[in-house]
Amino acid sequence: MDTPGHSYSFSPNETAVSSAINYAARNNVNNATKVLVVNGDDEKQLIHIQKAGASSGTNSNGSFASFVVPRWQSFIVHKDATDTVFAQTRGTGTDGGYGDAINITFTKVDVK
Repeated sequence: MDTPGHSYSFSPNETAVSSAINYAARNNVNNATKVLVVNGDDEKQLIHIQKAGASSGTNSNGSFASFVVPRWQSFIVHKDATDTVFAQTRGTGTDGGYGDAINITFTKVDVK
């Protein structure tokens, strides 16, 4: 299943979660272990995966994994059912910080 260059089918199990747009709104996507992350925006977005019970302020908001989803791209993320996910968009202005994500969805899926 993890061979690069191969295609796999998947089916959505739930309605997409579009509200996990910042740390405060992180979500476990209905206890999903496989999550389709879709960036429908024209800017790259930063995705964080956080272990359940992790405290804010450690390792980038308590995240144990972070990665960038390029514009108009998608990934399937494998995680523990209790892990939470959230996204951020690269901020504008002089501080270069991150802000609330836009046009991002997380959907619980089965991969075949």
